[in-house]
Amino acid sequence: MAGCPVTLITGGSSGIGAARAGRLLAAGHRVTVTGRDSDRLARFAEEAEAKPDTLLTVVADACDYPAVEAAVQAAS
Repeated sequence: MAGCPVTLITGGSSGIGAARAGRLLAAGHRVTVTGRDSDRLARFAEEAEAKPDTLLTVVADACDYPAVEAAVQAAS
């Protein structure tokens, strides 16, 4: 799926972000999810049951510009 667009969802380890990421993954999209809590991100990744190469989780705070920039680079 290299070269396919990727959706980046900040705060995606729970709540509305997790719900949206789950729907996109279920539809076959590539998704990068960021969040501040690595345990919650890991739990989301387990529960999402994403197909290989469709989900990337990155620990990042949306208020931390360098962390968000790194997440965007990782998603590319």
